[in-house]
Amino acid sequence: SVERITYGLLNLAHRDSHENPKPLKPGKFYDVTVELNEIAERVPAGAVLRLAVSSSYWPIAWPSPEHATVTVDPSHSWLELPVLVSEKGLAKVKFSAPEKSPPAAVTVSDPGAETRHLILDIEKQRVNFLIKRNDGTYRIDDIGTELSLTKLKDYSVSRDGREPPRSLVATTFHFRRGSWDARTETDVSLTSDKTHFHMESHVRTFINGKPFVNRDFKRSFKRDCV
Repeated sequence: SVERITYGLLNLAHRDSHENPKPLKPGKFYDVTVELNEIAERVPAGAVLRLAVSSSYWPIAWPSPEHATVTVDPSHSWLELPVLVSEKGLAKVKFSAPEKSPPAAVTVSDPGAETRHLILDIEKQRVNFLIKRNDGTYRIDDIGTELSLTKLKDYSVSRDGREPPRSLVATTFHFRRGSWDARTETDVSLTSDKTHFHMESHVRTFINGKPFVNRDFKRSFKRDCV
């Protein structure tokens, strides 16, 4: 079987507008409309379409400050799908070849790689989604500048909510040419409690391996129905 996925996200506190979010009242039913992403798919005869509803979608959506249960009233719910019965009468579309500049000549010394891992800490009931990206190392032949980039994304969340969710992105960018050697290291982390988001960021720069300029940032801001 082949599975195709289209999804829609809606913070129910933003059901009426994003400018004026309003919290939900437990036990009360609300009329909401969730728009799915556009997707075109040929559905074979006998195929089954499934609609799944979830109150969480980590790490795409940040967890709610409280554990929530969503109840759907099937008798007052429906799914609208546009159906193209026939292509008869539709104008044929032909796209011309894309225009782009010729790529610069480069010499690749390290092709790089990307890995993705899910790590479960059974004792803490915590899951980490790790994405390690290495764009490799290459030299721009015209100017002799060598570049390399690495990036780490670490998204962690606990199943029982005892530990706050956390998102971390750390990047290293390295430039070299002759005796010149410049490197930047940055990281941004985001956590939250029931009332606030907490962001912390660090910037480190180096010239020929020696510290040059450092910056540190730390901010907290209200969740405001997020």
